[in-house]
Amino acid sequence: MSNIFVRTDGTQLAYVPESKWGETPVSPEFKVTRITGESLNITRETATSTELRADRNVTDQIPVSGGAGGGFNFELSHGTFDDFFSSLLYNEWKDNTITNAAKQKSMTVEKRFYRGTDNGGVPQYEYFRYRGMIANTMELSVTASETISGSFDMLGLGGEVGGTGFAGGTYNPAPTADVLSASEHAGSLVFSGLVSPKLRAISLTMTNNLAGANVVGSMDYADIGAGRFEVSGNIEAYFETRHMYEKFLNGESVGLEILLGKTSGQHYKLALPKIKFSSGEVLAGSTNEYVMCNMGFQALYDAGIGATIKIERAVV
Repeated sequence: MSNIFVRTDGTQLAYVPESKWGETPVSPEFKVTRITGESLNITRETATSTELRADRNVTDQIPVSGGAGGGFNFELSHGTFDDFFSSLLYNEWKDNTITNAAKQKSMTVEKRFYRGTDNGGVPQYEYFRYRGMIANTMELSVTASETISGSFDMLGLGGEVGGTGFAGGTYNPAPTADVLSASEHAGSLVFSGLVSPKLRAISLTMTNNLAGANVVGSMDYADIGAGRFEVSGNIEAYFETRHMYEKFLNGESVGLEILLGKTSGQHYKLALPKIKFSSGEVLAGSTNEYVMCNMGFQALYDAGIGATIKIERAVV
């Protein structure tokens, strides 16, 4: 072998959508995705034996339940994570538009580590596979002077490890669109019902509140159920006027749209037609600093789109 220890730089993460939860398609056509780090894992819960022994030793530790979980971090680029948005929002893209709905979208995710080559120069890999994976949460951060970054956290039926790939499996390369930066590629951020402030940062958190069901006779989850779909966020704005803070004090709703992208026809527009501020503070933190207005918010169901959030892609 050319390598003794496995390094992170040779890691590949790929996925394939499932037509039935937990079942990897025959001869799967994987899509490679782009990541900056990952935490995917096959989970195991254990119980320690409580047998009484005269010599006071512990008899055993027994696996009692399992599943799959964890996720990955990313830098946002156009077209790379659309299938993960679909899983997160429980819906399919239609005419380049998607809203949160109630149709479960699962995938098999494969993590591949490069171990080097054998004596004949043939690459050697270790495979970790996770079936029935559904996006549970997404974090998205748009902060001045940084790349637009985020993470997906997932929950799945279970997984396995091995030294060979799927029979008949193929791999399509990841999209190659440029990574987006908050300074150049956050084209507009508009509040309806409010003069839009100048932001230093905005973050979004979306969650499905997933939970796995353990059953007698199986180590893996028998089902993954979705709870309420929730979107919350935080805004760090330069303080110019009192108006956004007054919206918080008065419990008034506003709309929010975020346009992200570099190239015409390759923008995302995230629309939250109805949000209410859940916290707010305007503070002079210390000397030689700008006064900042820090606001937390909760997105709410909007009858106009029949959902909480709408995402458009390929926006000019």
